[in-house]
Order: sequence, then structure tokens, then C-alpha cells
Amino acid sequence: MKRILAAALACAVSGLALQAQAAGASERDYSVLMFGHPAGHMKVVEAVTGQRCVDFDFTDRGRGPVTHSCFTTDGAGLQTRLVVTGVDYLKVKVDERFSLEGGVATWSSGADAGSSRAPGFYVPANGESEDVAALVRALLKAPNHELDVLPGGHARLETVAERTVSAGGASRNLVLYFIDGLAFGPVPVWLDDKGELFLEGDTWMVTVPEGWEGGAPELIAAQKAAIAERAFAEAKALQHRPEHGLAIINANLFDPQTRTLKPDTTVIVNGDRILRVISGARPDFPKEMEVVDAHGRTLAPGLFDMHVHIASDPDGTLDLMNGITTVRDLGDDVDELLERRERFAEGKLIGPRILLGGLMDGTGPLHGPTKVLVGTADEAHAAVRMFADHGYDQIKIYSSFPPELVPLVIADAHARGLRVSGHIPAGMTMSQAVQAGYDEVQHANFWVLNFLGPEVNARSNGMARFTEVGAHAKDLDLASPEVKAFVKLLQDHQTVVDPTLVAFEPMFLGAPRTLTPSLAPVAARLPPLVARGAMGGQLWQTEAQRADYAQSYARMKQFLKLLHDSGIRIVPGTDGMAGFELAHELETYVSAGIPAPEVLYMATLGAARVMKRGGELGSIEPGKFADLVLIDGDPTRDISDVRKVDWVMKGGTVYDPDALARSIGVKPRH
Repeated sequence: MKRILAAALACAVSGLALQAQAAGASERDYSVLMFGHPAGHMKVVEAVTGQRCVDFDFTDRGRGPVTHSCFTTDGAGLQTRLVVTGVDYLKVKVDERFSLEGGVATWSSGADAGSSRAPGFYVPANGESEDVAALVRALLKAPNHELDVLPGGHARLETVAERTVSAGGASRNLVLYFIDGLAFGPVPVWLDDKGELFLEGDTWMVTVPEGWEGGAPELIAAQKAAIAERAFAEAKALQHRPEHGLAIINANLFDPQTRTLKPDTTVIVNGDRILRVISGARPDFPKEMEVVDAHGRTLAPGLFDMHVHIASDPDGTLDLMNGITTVRDLGDDVDELLERRERFAEGKLIGPRILLGGLMDGTGPLHGPTKVLVGTADEAHAAVRMFADHGYDQIKIYSSFPPELVPLVIADAHARGLRVSGHIPAGMTMSQAVQAGYDEVQHANFWVLNFLGPEVNARSNGMARFTEVGAHAKDLDLASPEVKAFVKLLQDHQTVVDPTLVAFEPMFLGAPRTLTPSLAPVAARLPPLVARGAMGGQLWQTEAQRADYAQSYARMKQFLKLLHDSGIRIVPGTDGMAGFELAHELETYVSAGIPAPEVLYMATLGAARVMKRGGELGSIEPGKFADLVLIDGDPTRDISDVRKVDWVMKGGTVYDPDALARSIGVKPRH
């Protein structure tokens, strides 16, 4: 019966597309831009009122969805039918369906399946910008401009601003709306005065009508300013700055230099610095000094996440509430990142310290998400100079970068005191990059790609850097002479590695309708649609591939242990959801066989030393910045205790993790 209903639904909705074509229905064409560069298209066809079909695609380094969806809506703007087919971002088949029959809503997707008798707007798991616009239209019709969303959650609409834009002799009157309740912060979207989508997205990726692409930066800047204005008002209430100093007493202090806990320790903070660290006997405090009793909990230096892309302001809140006081951003829009970094530093926004990695790539069709695209020696010189002049700490070379320009970039960067890291450009091996002068390599897949031959490495700027590793890492003999020579090369060059295993785990071990392991422990705390987005993510498409990928992931963990045992420096990073995923990256290192105290060192003083910040960050010592985390447990025994953050201080400013969580729609831990 289910198959019959599904077939009937597919035929009915497909009929809408045919009807649209036959009736000469209205069509709207949109461009999808990534960092200002054309990346894809969206076409919206409306046959009659309440019946729409959408074709959507974009290409991102060989990845990207290609979907066709059709849906109908009722008088309230709620869907009665929807079908989405095609492939998702990782090219996995999509077959998503929703229907409302007899007052019962039923849905099925690769993320989940369910039903509800409560009315609500269905948010597709494989959606696009037109779905966001459809939600706005439904909210505008709803009482108080709010309604429940399916599979779960509650959305609220706020009208924020109006603006008129012009292009090619035409003008459009636009309204900026914020949708709250879908994510960690407001989702901005611009509709025209006819209620049609005009712009949805941000600098990273945005959808805008064809012919109006030039106006996107102005509208993105306007929505960013509106979001920041709201965030500024909230930030002050979430920060506390002790006026007369602060003392933390009865703490088990983690000393990353010895990898041990020091019991019954007192730490005194004055301003943004640590003033004294006292073991045993407790000094007398001035009566006006604030006192925090640790009650034997672990006091650790603030954690580092060494691979992030700060996509939005709430990322900073997610980091701090999870005890991450320093991050390294390895690729974002320069102007936006520098502005956000300044606001974090000033306390106008909630967020960690940001170390800067400047991303550059080549100009080919598979170039990475950056505006800094290099095709000539002059452009390479200019790119390094620009990043150095803006105070960046390092250069990150990406997968489509011209190999012949790699030595030039390394020489320029080192001359300006910048480190060099990155992906391995297609056509090179990791060994060649290290020999050329790379200080560090991002992502564990490049360890394996080093041994898969020139044909594979020539395609490593596309999906091959995932699929070939998933298929063949299991066959790599870690005791072979070739691997031993590779490890010796890393030792000789003192090369650092940034594994980001947490980014590969869902690709290799994920399964449909199954939570990714990194977020499973916190899924119940997340906004429902965010938790839904943590389902699946698998790259494999057959059971045979699934077995191969699982074995390959296990081999990557074994490779990690080999590198650690060989003295290769490792820095933990996530390249995923801010805040929550670092704990699982550390758990993965421990499950690979690295002792928990050593892993905690990597995430504190080890990371600080790699970034030449060991003199001011990474350990709890007099004179260093007061970046401190109070943990309800002992992460030197159970690394998972890093999830139990009770209290955070960054630069002498105190934060309550539960209050931070509530401010972005996350359920508090307590």
C-alpha cells in the first residue's frame, strides 16, 4: 500500500511540472554564488497558485546537490504534498516525500520518517532557498507570525528592514525577514513586494535572481548588520567581568607540561591575566575579590579547535559554551572574519580568540570556497602579501592550487613569518608538499592519498580525495617500507598534522537516519532541525562499499596512532559544527590508543606552541591570559568529561555555559 501511495504522489506532483510547461507558467531563474563566484542555479516554476516545482543545483569542489522538487500548499501556505528527487551534496540518491491526508502529515527522507496530526510547515531535509521563502509566506499568514514546523520545532518571523534595489533600469522593493527557531541564530531572507524570494544566504553561499547578482553584497552586508545589532544587545548580558579580581579555589589543575592534575590548587586572576597559582595552602583574599569554589573539579586551560570556519556569529557562542577559548580559522571571507574577530575581542559578540589562516586556491572549476584565487606568480605574491599585511598567522593552500607556484608561496610566507599548511594540490603528493616546505597538512585523507598513485592524486581536488580513500585505505600496509619512509620524512621536517577525523567519520561510518557519532551525545539539546541535519552523511552507496569504508576509517585511526608514536605533532581540529564536535575528535584520538592526558595536552599547550602562542596561552601559569575551563570530571581519566563544562573564562571575562546555550536555542546541560 505504501508503494502505491508513493507512486500516486509522485505521479500527481510530476504532473504539476508537465502542467506548468503546458500552461506557460511563470518562471523565476536564480544564480547560486559561492564567495561571489557562480556555483549553480535554481529555477522556480509556478503552474497555478500553490503549486510549484524547483530545480536546484550547485557545484562545490566536485560535491553538490542536483535536485528536482514539486510541492503544493494550502490556503495557509502549508504543504499538502511534496516530492524531492535527485542526489544530495555527497551525490547520494535523494527520494524525499511528504503528504497531508485526512489531517495526518506523513514524511520520509534519508534523514528520518514520521507522521503527525498536529499541523505544521514541513521543512525538507533536502531543501533549498525557495523552501525558506515558502516558510516566510506561511508565517506571514499565521497568527502572530509563528507556527510549528515539522519534523519538530517552532518558527517565528520578524520583519527587520525594507530596501529598494535597482539593476539594469529595473527596481525591486524588498523586505528583510528573520526566521527564528530553525538554527542557532536567525535565518535571514529577502522577499520582494510580491512575496517572492529575492535573496537567501550569505557570503559563503547565496541565492539571488539572475541579473541581480551585483546587488548581493549590499544586501548581505545589511542583514549581517541587523544580526550584529541584535547580538550586541545580548552579548553584554552574557558576560561578567570581576571588578576586583577572582580566585578559583579547591581545583584539580591540569598541567599540560607534566600531563598531570595538581590537587587543591588556587588560581588568582587579575584583569585579563593569571596573577598567581598556589598549591596547598590557601592565601587570604581581599573581601571584595570574587571566589569560585571548584569543589575538586578539573580546572584546565581553555581548549583550542585548530580547524574551524566561523560561518556565523553563533559559532562563537557554541565554542565558548564548550570550553573552546581559541580557534584557528582556516578559510573565510577576509573582511568578515577580521570584523568578527575584532568584535569577539572587544566583547561586542560572544566568541573565542581567533588565529588566522588565509585560504588560497587556483582558478580551476574545482576551486575551493575563497575569493583568493591564484593563477600566476604575481597573483601568488600579492595573495601572500595581502594576508601578511592583515596580520594572518599562516597560509592555507587548497586542492586546485597550481603545484608549480607552491614553492613561491612557501618562500614568500616564510619570509614574512607565516606558517604554510593546507590540502595537497592535485598532481602532488603529501611527501612532495612536505619536501617543498609545508609546515603542516590538513586532513588525514592526504596521508593515505600519498600512496594511491599519480592517477588518483591528479583527481584529488574532487570527490576522489574521499572516495578513493574510502575504498583503498584499508589496504595500506602501515609496516611497509614506503610508510616508514613517509613517517621519517615527517619527522625530519617536523611536520605537524591536523587530522580532522571527525569530518570523515560520518562519510565513512554514517548511515541513513542515524545520528553522526560526534553529535549523538548532544542531539537532544540541539534545535530539532539542527539535530535532524546530523543524520546520515554517509558517502558509501552499497553494502560492499560500507564495509570497505569502515575498514578504511579504522586504518586511518591506526595511522594516527603510528604518527603519534613516531613523535609527529598533532593538532586537534574539527572542520564541522562549532563547539560540540571537538570533544569527539579528542575521543577518537583516545580510542585510537593515545593516552587521554596526551590528547588534552594537544588541545591546550600543544596547539598553543604550534602557533607560537605558548608564552601566553595553553597552560595555567602566572602572566598568561586567563583562559580557563572548569570541568565536572577528570578528562585525564575519561576524555569525554571535556563535554561537562561548568564554567568558562576568556581573558578574565566569565561565562555561564548554560546561559550561553539558552541564548542560541540550545538546551542547557544542567
